[in-house]
Amino acid sequence: MNSETCCHGISDVIHSDLKLPEACYKIIDTFQFQRLRLIKQLGTGSRVYPSASHTRFEHAIGASHLAGKYGKMLQSKQPELHITETDVTSLYLAGLTRDLGGGPLASVWTEFMTRTGQVNYSPGVMSTRMLDYVMEQNDLTVEMLGLRSVEDIVFVKELVLGKPLDGGNEFKGRGRDKWFLYQIVTNLATTIDTATFDATLRDANYLNLKTAFDTDLIMNNTYVSKAKEEAESTLTYAHSILDNLLEFGRAREQLYFFLGGRKVVRVIEEMMIDVLIAADEHFIVTGKDGQRFKLSNAHEDLAAFCKLTDTIVDQIYNWGNGGDRAKRLLDDIMRRKLYQFVNSVTDLTAESMEMSAFVAKLQAINPTQVVIIKTTRGFYPNDEDNPLNKALFYGKQNKEHTFRASFATTLRKAQNGRLYIVLRPGYALTPMGGCATPTERGDCGDGEDLDLLKERVKKYLAECGTCIKIGL
Repeated sequence: MNSETCCHGISDVIHSDLKLPEACYKIIDTFQFQRLRLIKQLGTGSRVYPSASHTRFEHAIGASHLAGKYGKMLQSKQPELHITETDVTSLYLAGLTRDLGGGPLASVWTEFMTRTGQVNYSPGVMSTRMLDYVMEQNDLTVEMLGLRSVEDIVFVKELVLGKPLDGGNEFKGRGRDKWFLYQIVTNLATTIDTATFDATLRDANYLNLKTAFDTDLIMNNTYVSKAKEEAESTLTYAHSILDNLLEFGRAREQLYFFLGGRKVVRVIEEMMIDVLIAADEHFIVTGKDGQRFKLSNAHEDLAAFCKLTDTIVDQIYNWGNGGDRAKRLLDDIMRRKLYQFVNSVTDLTAESMEMSAFVAKLQAINPTQVVIIKTTRGFYPNDEDNPLNKALFYGKQNKEHTFRASFATTLRKAQNGRLYIVLRPGYALTPMGGCATPTERGDCGDGEDLDLLKERVKKYLAECGTCIKIGL
């Protein structure tokens, strides 16, 4: 199927009028994809920024649009690459299904899964499983999706993951001459990919932040080169757009400050994780053939997993599906009775104390009630790990001559390695049945009095003396 035929128009707040091929609507018009309407892109971020209520649904459509557009641009500019219509359709489908396996509450869900022992859980792998499930449940054939063979389905899944499906070193969906296509939807090396483009533009728009990078400029100045540094053909970028890519990096950092680096956002995330942990044993999800699953293992059955959206918060609070402890924590979030903030540590002097030793001793004061929320330097820990530094550029004279450029961080040094120290109340740890009349501070059960605990933490921070820098 020609990717340019049978297209439907969509009015989008970011990309204006966009068109997706008919094959995409075979996926969009299914229950499994429509559930993304009920999952916010920024999870609990909307509890701090009210306008940040956009969903995975609209992000998936935007990412699909950009992926197909990128493929068409390369197809037109470099016909020698032999990019087929099936390749372009695969890019559309990969952009569309990349977040198909996302759980409720965005990053909160992923951290919840980790803390409940689901160490092998991966949103990307879930998306590839969900693609199979969508096809199975809706009787979709390879041909109906505009593809030619099962190998094309493998190609779509590898585009979603950005790495080989079997975990090896060789992609199976396409030969080495087309490995550059794997850098379009999910570029694990540089993060210069269509999914990140759309997420950055969309998140910034709903947070009322300004961005100064142009995705069309980046895509139009991309050239597929057989670079000396790479074994296969790879995407390279005109050196003239270096400043534009720098603005892309700055936009990512700005989003980090408003989300991952802001205290109240991170504290609410921590509390919501505790809500899910408290509700885990009580919240039962039925799957195929009536099998019953907890929240933490519902992903084992895709019929059960498809029932999990952000509406679980309403079910916990209003329908009693998560137990009293989870409901009380949710009530605290709504009333802004957040975990008690003690202080923040902005830096450690290397010669006095290592960060890991400091954190270990701090948590040892009360392992269950002292909560340490770690933040890092933007979306990469240091200049050496800046993914943009891994991008290859070409000059005006010779496109086959490639080189790397250095992108310095734009973050303030004081933001590096910040720790927020907050205290979790006792009722967040123990069943409500053991504490009928909690105090005004909310301490109950086996939990330590928060005022006393706060003094112990402050005493330890004071004893550290000059080895740390304290305060906002």
